[in-house]
Amino acid sequence: MSDVITIGIAGGTGSGKTTITRRILDEFGGDVSVLYHDNYYKRHDDIPFAERKKLNYDHPNAFDTPLLVQHLDALRAGQAVACPMYDYTVHNRAAETITVVPAKVVVVEGILIFAEPELRDRLDIMRLCRKECRESRRMNLPRRQFTEVQRWCSIRENIREN
Repeated sequence: MSDVITIGIAGGTGSGKTTITRRILDEFGGDVSVLYHDNYYKRHDDIPFAERKKLNYDHPNAFDTPLLVQHLDALRAGQAVACPMYDYTVHNRAAETITVVPAKVVVVEGILIFAEPELRDRLDIMRLCRKECRESRRMNLPRRQFTEVQRWCSIRENIREN
């Protein structure tokens, strides 16, 4: 699947990452797979729960980004991956995994996905969401709407051509 389009959507909590990811899924359905960076928090079986709660999860070192890069490469090569699941109730990875299948479009979503060059270099389209941008979307500014429509039409054309 060399014609895979990879889209990176980054931004802080509440910035609209998930909203944009859902819009892409709604628009293209089965042609889209999603890798959530949150599922790639490092496993910490060796650290007691009380200590895991104190870890800084908003730092690039909190993530197993090399595994995410490996999974992204596999999806781009047409191979399904066993994506880890993160359990927020225990602040650790769950034993279960989610099977993510290859698709024409792979979305990578997370707060720090642009921090690592190995991941960033594999993304064809990058979108940084900011809270102030989310606020301007709520105000329905005409220029903002026009820009969004242009952006989505461009993405849609790229996907449908491949």
